[in-house]
Formats: sequence, C-alpha cells, structure tokens
Amino acid sequence: MQPLVQKRCKFCKKATNNPLLGEKFIANDIVCHYYCLVLSNNINQNGADNEGILGFLPVDIRKELKESRKTRCSYCGKEGATIHCQQKHCKTKFHLPCGLAKGSSHEFHGNFPSYCGDHHRVQRLPMTLLKSADREVMCVVCLDDIHVRRERRSIVWATCCKRQTFLHRVCAQQYANNAGYDVKCPNCSSRIDFVNCLLKNGVFCPLREASWEQNGSFNDLFYSNMCCMRECQADSRDTDRLNSLWELISCSRCVAFNAHRACGGFQLLTDSFLCEPCQAALREELPPEPTDSKAKPCSVAECLNPNGRYAFSNQGDWRTIQCGHCPNFVAHFRCCDSKETWYCNSYQWASFESNRLNA
Repeated sequence: MQPLVQKRCKFCKKATNNPLLGEKFIANDIVCHYYCLVLSNNINQNGADNEGILGFLPVDIRKELKESRKTRCSYCGKEGATIHCQQKHCKTKFHLPCGLAKGSSHEFHGNFPSYCGDHHRVQRLPMTLLKSADREVMCVVCLDDIHVRRERRSIVWATCCKRQTFLHRVCAQQYANNAGYDVKCPNCSSRIDFVNCLLKNGVFCPLREASWEQNGSFNDLFYSNMCCMRECQADSRDTDRLNSLWELISCSRCVAFNAHRACGGFQLLTDSFLCEPCQAALREELPPEPTDSKAKPCSVAECLNPNGRYAFSNQGDWRTIQCGHCPNFVAHFRCCDSKETWYCNSYQWASFESNRLNA
C-alpha cells in the first residue's frame, strides 16, 4: 500500500508535502491537503469535528471535486481549480500550489478569503519600521536573514510586540503546526494578538496539543505516581488508595513531590503539603519569623500573604480570623476564603472521624 505522504491530493493533483499546503488527510479513499480543502470556495463544514476530514464530509468533498472539473486553473491550465480570487471583478481561479508559486495570499479567518498574485494582500508596516528595515533583520524561528522590502510577500510581522519581530511564512506555519494550543509570540509571549496576526497573514493555527505533548510522550512528567518520602511505610511506593492515609498527595508548590498521608504524618483531610525543598525556598523568599514567642502563624497550608505567615493587620484581607473551635489556631481572612468563621484541620479531621464512626 502506498504511504499517505506519497499519495496525490485530489484537489491540487500533487503529492507535495509543504507546510503551506497543510497536512494530508484521507477519508473514504479521498486524499487531500487540508488547506486545499478549507480554502476551496464552494464547500462547507457540515459535520462534527470527528466526522470526515475534521468536519468536511466525503459527500460534500466529492461534490466539490465534481464541480471543479468545469473550471481550469488560470496558471497551469489544468482542470480542478477550486480557489477563486476574492478581489471584485477578478476571475482568476487556481490550485493552491499554483497560486502560492505566483504569490497568492490567503486568510484563515472569516470566510477564508484568497487573493491571486496580482491582488496579493501585503501586510501593512509602519513607516518607522520600513525605514529601519533597509538592513537585513532575522527570522525569530530559523534565525536566517530577512530583507523586509524584497521579501514582503513571504514574511509575517508580529504586530503584538511592535518590535522588529519577523518570521518567514513557512517558518511561522511550521511553528504553529508544532506548537498547537501553545503557539505564542517568540518575543513578547502574546497569544491572542499573535494568533490573530498569523491567521490574517496566511498562517493556519491548528487547535490541538503541541507535537511534543502528543502520544503521551510527557505524561510521566505531569504526575509522579509514587511516594517520594525517604522512608515509605506503605506496601509499595506506588500504592494509592483514595480517601485513606495511603492516598498520594502532591506538594502544592512544585506538584512534583508526592507522599502518602501516613508517610508524611498528615491528617486524613490534608489534600496538599509543602515539600522540604519548597519550604527551604519559601524561607529564603519570606522575611524572618518574629522573635516574639506569643506570635501565632497562619495555620492554612497555602498561606497567601506575601509578607509571611506571621504578618497580620487590624483590618482587610490580612486580618486575624480565629478557629471557631480551637483558640490556638489563627488564619488570615483571605487565606480562609474570606470567611468570618473558620475551622482548623484538627477540628475538621475530628468531625470527619466522628461522622464516619456514627454512620
């Protein structure tokens, strides 16, 4: 059987693998580049995303291919041209590879309009940027030189950070294909403005996980399913029994260090803790604790006060809220979810045990 990468696209009749043509898909023996499909003028996405080719049904694709036999490409002269120039009164029709070779432009928003090489939409650049662009700048993806004036049709300027942030359109498309949801400006890290800029300038941004996160390649980094304490008291370090002392809970700061409740000496209702490395880091970040032996710290595990557990005020978010059961425990008003009544973990655990025994 012939590999998919070697099969010809039903729209452009080419087996080319080019980022500007999109990935190849197959549905009911119909093989096509994704951008050849979505940029076709007379086809609609009538199905759900999991039907056909990302919502484009085989019956609609076949209908479009049948109709395209009546039109010839203005550049190569062959039949099957499905992309029409949207400039008023322009009758140019072309295959996507033919149009790209002649400098066509395409937008992946709204009705996905396309324009022939004569009516190419060139991205507007500020005069200050054009004056300083007489010298060569660098593509922020491939790091090759770009001459802005000579390569206006094949580059994208990132409008989000207002700097000399230029990308080759091919480089931008490869970056968007790989990054998926995580695509952002390489300079200012803007997401929404950068994606909108790409879509308007002929770069499609697929809504999917990044290539480096697909196939579960990094699943083991998201959650370590074993106890990290030096002396684990469970049958095995990967024991994880929900709602018990042998349930694994994670450090609330780094989420990389896990421990059984029993191994860490935690109470049954404890859902998170601070591991030793994170505690050491916090001690370096926070001011020293007061020397007053009567001072009481905030008893909430994840204290939110940037000035430390011992910093209380007379009013506001950082005022003192005393445990409704134990006078020995206090918390900041904001740390206990802005509630006037608050109970410490010891009282909650005792209540839980009492209810469990009485059930």
